[in-house]
Amino acid sequence: MAGLFSLLKIGSKIGGGALESHHASLRSVVKNNEVLKYCISNEFICAEIGRFVGLPIPPCGIVYAQGYAIKHWFASLNFNLTADDLPPIDPQKCTDDLPDLSTGLILFDIWIANPDRHRKNLSVDLDERPPRMSIFDHSHALFGHVNGAGIQRLNDLQDRLGISGGTVTGQNRHCLIDKLNTDSFFHKWCDRIVSVPDYLIEDVCNGTVDMKMITTQEASAAKNFLIRRRNNIRALVDSNHGEFSGINQRSFSV
Repeated sequence: MAGLFSLLKIGSKIGGGALESHHASLRSVVKNNEVLKYCISNEFICAEIGRFVGLPIPPCGIVYAQGYAIKHWFASLNFNLTADDLPPIDPQKCTDDLPDLSTGLILFDIWIANPDRHRKNLSVDLDERPPRMSIFDHSHALFGHVNGAGIQRLNDLQDRLGISGGTVTGQNRHCLIDKLNTDSFFHKWCDRIVSVPDYLIEDVCNGTVDMKMITTQEASAAKNFLIRRRNNIRALVDSNHGEFSGINQRSFSV
């Protein structure tokens, strides 16, 4: 979970305290709801539960932009320490070198019904020892990308894999699902997902209601969706084992 993030500026000292704390500015990536109604809610909910299960998702939060027309933004700490754009990952190298985390990411994306995991919203540095993965961009998961259709999407995808790129799921087929060649880590990540407590799911789903980003009905639908899929994650993965086309020898079963 530990990662390096970009520090922009160290400012003045904060008065008092033996450790000489300082004000500081950190580099972050921000998004708002101007185009996609559900962007902040999707990002916030998914990031919070993803970090809880142990995925390398950067620390994040909802920030208030005083003096700007758009007041609320989702902000994620920037793990890119250079000014260069992140290169697209090689899915085969990713799953070969990081089969454990790759499995965790695939199962997490199934849980949140994320149809937008492609080669450029995932970062892998295989030159690091150990190799480092960073996961970001969940704006099209959960409620999806069609304004006002969030509850309908949750209902439509409740018992579907959600990442296969089919006619109901829409969008992309998960960039790692056909490259993973082992199900050895399925039990580990299913156990982690199942361990996420109801109170955490309820708290994060309600987290953007007070800011009027989603309604109480949408928050309730998201909570019910996540809890039901959490409880059924093993059966959902097992019944769709054929979608994992790179796994020739099956060992996982519920």
